[in-house]
Amino acid sequence: MGKLTKCPDCGSAVSKKAVSCPSCGRPAKKDAKSGGCLSGCVTIFLIGGVAIFLLALLAPRDPNRRADPPGGQPNPPNGQPAPPPSASATTVHPAVTAFLAEHPEFGTPGNVEESADWAEGKRQIIAFGSGKFFEFYERHGKIITVWETGRGRERVLVWGKPFEPEKFTPEQKPASGGLPAYKVLSVVQQKRAGAPRGPKYGEALITSLSRKTPVAERERVARGIAAAEGFDQLYIYSTEDAKKANSSASFADAHPNAMRQGYLGSLSEGKFTAGEETFP
Repeated sequence: MGKLTKCPDCGSAVSKKAVSCPSCGRPAKKDAKSGGCLSGCVTIFLIGGVAIFLLALLAPRDPNRRADPPGGQPNPPNGQPAPPPSASATTVHPAVTAFLAEHPEFGTPGNVEESADWAEGKRQIIAFGSGKFFEFYERHGKIITVWETGRGRERVLVWGKPFEPEKFTPEQKPASGGLPAYKVLSVVQQKRAGAPRGPKYGEALITSLSRKTPVAERERVARGIAAAEGFDQLYIYSTEDAKKANSSASFADAHPNAMRQGYLGSLSEGKFTAGEETFP
C-alpha cells in the first residue's frame, strides 16, 4: 500500500504520517522505527550526563584550592590570593598622600575621581576599602577640608574648617583718565587647570550714563573700565535695581522693567552688546 496503511478498527486506508484515522478517529500507532531515533538520542544524552557527573565527583581535588567566591573571580590555584582590581588611572594627589600618612584612620585609598578645580584650589574624591567616599580639598599644597560624600547623600564635614571666601566690598572709583565715576559691584576670578589664571568677570554701576547715552560712548566707557580693572567680561548698569534683576529671578519678576531701564550693556570676548539688544 506504499505510504498508506489499513486502520485496524474500520479498515479504511490511512496515511502512515497521519496521527489518527480520518474515518473513525482511531489514534494512529507509530511503529518502533519512527520514534527510535528520538528515544535513542535521549537515552544517550542521559547516560552521558550521568557519566560526566560521576567523573567530576570522583576526580582528585587540590587541597589548597579555596571555593570560588559567589559572584566573584575564581581564586587562583595553590591558595594564592586573587590579583587586586586594576588601579585607577588617576593618581592620588601628593597633598592627599601626605595627609593620609598623618591620618591613617581614613584607611587605604582606592579608586580616585578627579573633580573640577575648586575656586580656591584642587579637590579629589577617593573611594576607600571601608566603602566610604571622601572628598579632599587642597589649597597651596595642603589639605584644608575633608568631606564624607557619596551618591545620593549630603556631604558631611569630617575634618578641617570650611573655607570662607573673602567678602567683596563694592568699591567706588572716581572719574579719571577720561572715564566717569563708577562703582565695581562684583568680581569673579575663575581658575583653569594649566593656566596662570582663568577669565575675570565684573559688574559696574555708572550712574552718569543711561540708555539715552549713545552706544558708542557706553562701549568706550566699558572698554576703559575693563582695561583698568583687568576684566575679561563686564556688565554695566546705570541703576542698582538693574544689577539686582540680573542676579535674582524673583527680583526681576517683581521689577519687570528694571533691566530695560538700567542695563547698559556687556563686553565679552572683545565685543560690546548694547543693553537694548537684549532687553529692548
